Amino acid sequence: MKKKASRVAALLFLLGMGLTGHAQELSRYAETVTLAADGSAAIRLLLEFRGPVVPRLLVPVRHRSVRGLQAKGLAPGALRWVEKGGKRFLELDLPATAAAAPRIEIAFTVDGYFKAAGRPGPFGNRALDYRFVNVSFSGIDNFSAALALPDGHVFNAVDRFIPEPAKAGMVAPFTIAQENGRITGRITLDGIGLGDEVALSCTFKKARRPPQLLFILLALAIAYLVFYRDVLKNGKNAAAKPRP
Repeated sequence: MKKKASRVAALLFLLGMGLTGHAQELSRYAETVTLAADGSAAIRLLLEFRGPVVPRLLVPVRHRSVRGLQAKGLAPGALRWVEKGGKRFLELDLPATAAAAPRIEIAFTVDGYFKAAGRPGPFGNRALDYRFVNVSFSGIDNFSAALALPDGHVFNAVDRFIPEPAKAGMVAPFTIAQENGRITGRITLDGIGLGDEVALSCTFKKARRPPQLLFILLALAIAYLVFYRDVLKNGKNAAAKPRP
């Protein structure tokens, strides 16, 4: 019921903005969020189109403090920030030859993507939220979002994930791996429709070596030194004995 209401709200929102009846279809929407220790994030969007291409496109962006906007695959001046219905969008003027399934990359930096100042929460955790609501595209064949944590940080817990697994016991399509030296959480979904929402709420913290591991390493180091001392002592004694 909530999903249906969300779709209806999104459709009414689009109609209120006066968009054309045919929204753009994407074969791929990929978002990469590279987080920094100061709370900022470098964001890269990759869009690949399919079907008839509309001349003007709106890409929803929920962030306010944005700087360093860049684009590949667009003419100069073909990308700008706009606000419609109290929401913020990137407005793109697509090239006339876009019918050949163009690939467009957009990059910018967001300040304050997560709260880095002040004391962290219990166990050193900091909160991290991701959210995407499709209010611009009639359909997205393949959707992905990658959240790369700051250097030396790891995920601690996932509190909420949307869409929820269809059946009890199913695992949410969220994986964690090390990519380019950083711990990265990745969301991968197929068939995102108009009005669909993708959201993740989690916590992360600084990675620390377990005390048990440090104790084991220290014990091994001491054992090695003792062994090396005994071997060295025995070797000296053997060398000091007179040969018959």
